[in-house]
Amino acid sequence: MIARELAKENPDDPIILKTTVAILLSRCNLKCRDCHNHAPEMGNELFIEFEQFKKNLENLLLIVDQINTFAVSGGEILLYKDVDKVLYYLSKIPQIRNLLLVTNGTVLPPERVLTAMKDTKTLVEISGGATSLQNSKQYQLISLLEKYSINYTVTPQPSWINFNTYQEHECSEDDLIAAYERCWFKCFGFINNRLYLCGSQWMQDYFKIHTNENEYIDVNQDVTRSRIKLRNVLHAKYISACKFCEMSKQNPEKVIPYIQL
Repeated sequence: MIARELAKENPDDPIILKTTVAILLSRCNLKCRDCHNHAPEMGNELFIEFEQFKKNLENLLLIVDQINTFAVSGGEILLYKDVDKVLYYLSKIPQIRNLLLVTNGTVLPPERVLTAMKDTKTLVEISGGATSLQNSKQYQLISLLEKYSINYTVTPQPSWINFNTYQEHECSEDDLIAAYERCWFKCFGFINNRLYLCGSQWMQDYFKIHTNENEYIDVNQDVTRSRIKLRNVLHAKYISACKFCEMSKQNPEKVIPYIQL
C-alpha cells in the first residue's frame, strides 16, 4: 500500500537514505543452503560491470541527496575483480558518508584490495560463521585487516531467518503494518538500475514471485518523477512484498546458518 498523495517534491527537503546495499555479483565461494541472496541458485547469473555500476550510481545520486552508509556485497564481494576500483570510486563521492564492505570472511583479499580498504576508510563487516573452516579463514582475514589497520566488525549469526519460502501469507492490513514497523531487515537494496526497500523485495522481483512497480525506483527514469515516487515509498506503512516475506510472521522460521549443499 503506497500513500501516493502524501509526497510533494520540495527542493529544500533532501532525500537521505540511511543504509543502501549494492549487490554487484551473485557468485559466491560458499553454497549455503539457506542463503538470503540465493547465491547457489543464481550462480554467476548476476554480475554488474564496474562501468555499468558507476552509470547506475550516478543516476541514483540524481534522485537522492545523501546516503549515510553505502555497502557493497554479493554473493561474495571479495570475488568481484574490481572491488578496489569500486571502493576508490565511492570514497570520492561527497553524497556518500561511510563505506561498508560485507563479506563471509572466507576469501583473503590481495594487497591492492587491502590497500584500497585502508585508503578509503572502509569498514569491513564479517558475517559470523559456524564451520571450523570458515572460522579459520576468518581468523586469517582478521589478521590481515589488523596488519593494514583496517576497521572491521564481526557480526555473530547463531541463526538465519528462512527467506527461501516466499509463500503468500494470510495477513490483515494491521498485521502488515505491525510487521513492517518491527522488521529489522529493512535497508535499501541497489541492484543494477533498481532501488528496492529491502532484500526480500528484490529477490521476489528477480525470481518473478511478486513485483509492484510502484514500490521500487528505476534510476533510469525521469529524475523529478523518481524523487516524488521515492518520497511516496518512504511514506508507505508497508509494501506489498511483506505479504510474501517470512518477516511478516510474529515468529519467523529460523534455520542453522552456513549449512553447505
